[in-house]
Amino acid sequence: MIANRLQEYLKFKGLSIHQAEQKANIGRGTLWRMVKNNSNISSSVLESFLTTFTDCNPTWLLTGTESMTIQNPINKDLNYQSDLSLKLDAIDKVSILNYISDNIEEFSKLKSYDSFVKVFATASKIDEISNEVEELKKTVAYLLEKEKAN
Repeated sequence: MIANRLQEYLKFKGLSIHQAEQKANIGRGTLWRMVKNNSNISSSVLESFLTTFTDCNPTWLLTGTESMTIQNPINKDLNYQSDLSLKLDAIDKVSILNYISDNIEEFSKLKSYDSFVKVFATASKIDEISNEVEELKKTVAYLLEKEKAN
């Protein structure tokens, strides 16, 4: 389970749960309760954890497959910037969705499966709306230019 792997990772790093919460700016006791109750992790806590501990392999944390740590490929691909949100933007959504699709049977067994579905549906909707907004901006700019010309 994710809680067990998270605890294993922290032990490997020599960190207490409280230290990890502080570093990742996660509310005091949030990770501790998750580990103690062996419960699900929210997407916002997961995002905070993975953007702070970039060498933790998300696939390993979520599924237990692959190795625990990675050689931070995000930094190599991006000419590292300090903006943590940029790291998440670099993750190829299509690759993630393809991986989940290829392993849907395993993912559907996870307690957090419904949360994954909601997160990806929301992300897709946000992308869709962002594209619509950009198109509307272009249309407004065109109409304003046309109005000025008249």
